[in-house]
Amino acid sequence: MNLQHDLNLCQLRRFCRRLGIRQTASCNKHACRRAIALLIDYENALKKNGLHPRSTEARAQNTLLRLVNVIFSSCFIDRFLSLNDAKSRMDHETGQLCKNFWEDAAECHNDFDDINNSELLIINNNNDDDFDALMKREVILVNLEDADNMTAETLCKKVMTMIKVRRAIKQNMQVSGTHSNRVLDFLDVAINKTKGAHMLNRLGVYYFYVQSEEYSDLIDAAFQPFLCDSIKGLTIPDVLNVSSGSSLTTDDSSDSTLSKRRKRKEIKTENVDETVTDEMNKAISAISQESKTIAEEMKRSNDLEEVKLKIEIAKALGDADMLRKLLQGIQTNI
Repeated sequence: MNLQHDLNLCQLRRFCRRLGIRQTASCNKHACRRAIALLIDYENALKKNGLHPRSTEARAQNTLLRLVNVIFSSCFIDRFLSLNDAKSRMDHETGQLCKNFWEDAAECHNDFDDINNSELLIINNNNDDDFDALMKREVILVNLEDADNMTAETLCKKVMTMIKVRRAIKQNMQVSGTHSNRVLDFLDVAINKTKGAHMLNRLGVYYFYVQSEEYSDLIDAAFQPFLCDSIKGLTIPDVLNVSSGSSLTTDDSSDSTLSKRRKRKEIKTENVDETVTDEMNKAISAISQESKTIAEEMKRSNDLEEVKLKIEIAKALGDADMLRKLLQGIQTNI
């Protein structure tokens, strides 16, 4: 096959996606052929060093597949579906909180000593043909024992990202005009539109979707993006304030109790406001009196300086009459 003549632009872009080359949706023919050539050179260099070209990608894929098996295993599925439920005192005492769930799941994922566990088997209970086809296309066989360790934080982040991808696929499949019920037609779009999802393996994300279909309604109910109206709290003040002279009445004892508490708070607030106002008035009066005293002292000081200056001028001129008048003025002020 000659990439330069046998394939058109759309076929070249689709061929790049098949090879795992990203961000070629807007590339021209030359850019697509150059990306393919760079990938071939890179894989040939790895082969010369004794490394498989897809070894890193295979470990990332195995890690994500193993993670999905852990979450949907019999030991964790019930806790996973009840992850966002209200926690009771018993849950706190027995360590059934969200943090404990992710830590236990990470510990199970990182346990490679147990050989006979269900985390090493790929399960397709719904017999999804597209998933089987994706598995057959893999160059390297899936080996869930060849996986990386994960922390509880990383595991939680990956699972929540895959939940968002699944939600995006569901929403896109319900949009009018799509004319397709095949999940793979919406998988790439949902991955590209979800923040952080492009770092996840495509087969692993699809495997999570296949496993979730067995608990579809339960997962939708447990991980809703918004609160339903029945459990929302009131975050705005009351529009109507019911007073004793109002024509509106209520028979609910809780409403009357709330109104009494509100009145007490208003009375306390008024008393506090009056006390603060009195203290502020006293402080303002003291400041004004002190300012007045300072102004008088400054004026007296300025007058003395002016008299001193006139005395010096009279001495220099030898004017005895002026000196006598200035002395009389000083004695009168004293």
